[in-house]
Amino acid sequence: MPVEFVYLALDPTYSKEASRFNVPVTCYTDMDDFLSAETEIMGVAIGTTDGPVAESVLITLRGRPQTSIKPIFLLSPMAGTAADLADGVADSVEAAYRHAKEIQDRLKDLDNSLFTDRDATLFRLLVLPNALSLSTGRCDSGG
Repeated sequence: MPVEFVYLALDPTYSKEASRFNVPVTCYTDMDDFLSAETEIMGVAIGTTDGPVAESVLITLRGRPQTSIKPIFLLSPMAGTAADLADGVADSVEAAYRHAKEIQDRLKDLDNSLFTDRDATLFRLLVLPNALSLSTGRCDSGG
């Protein structure tokens, strides 16, 4: 399964033409279509000027194991929960792609053995406390 960078063009102010970008992106105009695609992603750019829509999308993405720790960038500045859950604001889809690619490349250099003990696992849970509490209302291991 190929790894994709996803562009969610969720309102009319953002171009829905994936071919116009100088980077490989897959464009979705509907969140349900994206979620049903079950594509392995490298990162996401969210194109909307609607704060509640951005917040809802981010809560959904941060609550899913497949996307919870992927780089997610807004294409429009937001406040509140949307700003807290995003990895930042990018000037363009291309800029969001470059940031996500840089993060992906840096992660390849990490020694995974650093993340195998209990303390490292707890530290990772601390990284996304808002996503955990907003998406499920609790933190459990599912068992």
